Amino acid sequence: MQNAFCEHIVKQKTQGKLLIIKMALVCFYIALLLLPSLAIIIFAPSNLTIPFLIVIATVVFLVFKFTWRLTSIEYEYQIIDDTIIFTKILGKTKRQTIIEMPIRAFTILGEHSEKSEKYLLDLMVDRTYLFISSYDAENIHFGVFDAKDEKCIVFFEATDTAKLKLKKYAPSASRAFEREIQKI
Repeated sequence: MQNAFCEHIVKQKTQGKLLIIKMALVCFYIALLLLPSLAIIIFAPSNLTIPFLIVIATVVFLVFKFTWRLTSIEYEYQIIDDTIIFTKILGKTKRQTIIEMPIRAFTILGEHSEKSEKYLLDLMVDRTYLFISSYDAENIHFGVFDAKDEKCIVFFEATDTAKLKLKKYAPSASRAFEREIQKI
């Protein structure tokens, strides 16, 4: 049997909370470099100034190296046969699987729009997962599922191939959404 495989990666745009975090980190790096450097220049004996400045620069570099990469966030989904896996990737190296589930577990699948927004507001959801680059991205789709006594919703940017596979493995979830949208 041939595996049905599909994957898509989106990079989170630098906006909102992530933009504030990046600006705060830049201010932190500058303060971490300047404040101790000024203190050393003013108070340290002249023969120790250069070694202390080298140590400070090294510490700032290491702090930068290990913290800045965490502001590069990507989201990936993979569809392998009838399973969908959502992963968060930090700094292009650290991967964390957030959701792994059978596609048939979706009770509702649909494309996000103004009409669907009205429907989703009435839906009592306990947990929301966002695997999108930004709120204004194209082709945002959503799926509703139950996990551990919680009603959850996941938003993701679906490719044409992914849409076909989702409809193939969860046709009743797609039809359920189409019926609900017609009522609105």
